[in-house]
Amino acid sequence: MIFVGSGALLWRAVEHARSVGCSVELVVHPIGEFVPAWAGELRCEATTDVNELADLFATVSTDHQVVWSTGNPFIFRKPILDLELTILNIHGGPLPDYRGLPMAGAVYAILNGENSFGVTIHRVDAGIDTGSIVDQMLFDVADDVTLEELALTVSQTCHDLFVSTLDSVVANGQVHSRTDQVSTS
Repeated sequence: MIFVGSGALLWRAVEHARSVGCSVELVVHPIGEFVPAWAGELRCEATTDVNELADLFATVSTDHQVVWSTGNPFIFRKPILDLELTILNIHGGPLPDYRGLPMAGAVYAILNGENSFGVTIHRVDAGIDTGSIVDQMLFDVADDVTLEELALTVSQTCHDLFVSTLDSVVANGQVHSRTDQVSTS
């Protein structure tokens, strides 16, 4: 598997995948990203443009040909989107209503007085958070929730949804969207 992203969500996901026996072929992160000491044995690539690594992606992707995008500041474009990979983004908001940056979505959820919010895993396509939804977890939002509280809940729920989806991918070798079933092996 390949992981692309930044911050605690990325490293928690990589650590969990390894703990359940998944092969992590590559971790891509922004230049200057702190890489935990335990990740020193992994192949980690720092970049300013993930799309410049398409040849590397094609070479190293073996485990179900799945790319996990979590806490990801990059936008996938050609030539990566042309590869035969399943790219799954863990998005900190309920799609399709809250596309874009998760923190902005959380702010709007509070300003809009939402009584529920959530996170989504979706397939990556050429749009921004427009790919088919694989899974989603919703949760209640208190009337007096703070931005910090909502951000922490979103972060934890992203990780929980990743864990449950990864378990399904590992068990079945497939990623099932809500509207289709595509084998990734």
